[in-house]
Amino acid sequence: MQAMNAVDDLRGQGRMTWLEAERGWVAAPEDIVRALSTDGFQECKRETTTSRRDSRPAGGLWQGINIRTGAVASAIWVNRLLSRQAMVFITVDGELFQGDVSEEEGKRMTPNPPEILRDRGRSLEDEFFRREDKRLMEQLAALRAAEVTREALGKASGISNPAVLDQLLELGIRAETVAALTIVPLVEVAWADGTIDAAERRAILERAGVPQDSTAGALLAAWLDRRPQPDLLAAWTHLVRAMSEHLGPEEAERLKAGLLERARAVAAAAGGIFGVGSKISSAEAAMLAKLEATFPSRR
Repeated sequence: MQAMNAVDDLRGQGRMTWLEAERGWVAAPEDIVRALSTDGFQECKRETTTSRRDSRPAGGLWQGINIRTGAVASAIWVNRLLSRQAMVFITVDGELFQGDVSEEEGKRMTPNPPEILRDRGRSLEDEFFRREDKRLMEQLAALRAAEVTREALGKASGISNPAVLDQLLELGIRAETVAALTIVPLVEVAWADGTIDAAERRAILERAGVPQDSTAGALLAAWLDRRPQPDLLAAWTHLVRAMSEHLGPEEAERLKAGLLERARAVAAAAGGIFGVGSKISSAEAAMLAKLEATFPSRR
């Protein structure tokens, strides 16, 4: 691989950070493209993509060729919500560029776990507290005004297990994030069959284990009126996986139980409203399995 002096300078300045778990760099795409151009790669292709839901920029691709050596460099990036920096994957002649990172530099460049969790948490909040829904925005304002305590997290989420709440506090998870974290599984299971009629809605609200006059109850009710986009589950999955990496096996198992117990109750409520027990549909069972697969398997 040819010398990448300008790209190396970006890394030395702390303007690009390698994430081993993602096998890519956190950086501003324009910085990477500018550095590759400085290193002798002439642009031959550039494309951008937008979100189908709201036309926001979702990512892009840049390719350049070094006329002198014939080498081809590519940068593919995926934008991160509410951040100028993106996840950037750089290759030269098909070989992933990682750079020569010393152990000391690697420690300095690796973000602290709370920083990663905050980033994933904000992505989930952005999807969950939809800006065009006045009810959700009112709940978001109330959560942000509350002091972050075990009681506040419990009220926001409906979780009563002190051990689970303490784990969330230790990870620096905010009340608005934990509210989304706990309600998303209920919403995804409720909508697994594609529709929710009035009888199902009443049954879900009654049996979900969430007080209907609480913040969590208000959020659940709002989301039962609108089917979620796939981005919501994706953001939830990314946050749960990031959290699980920083928890021990027993702690991760407690978190999973706390998040999924009521999701199973929602599935039973939606399937059993016609009087024959608590029949869970195949779509609901598949969604429960998908949610559970997000967590690390027990060994």
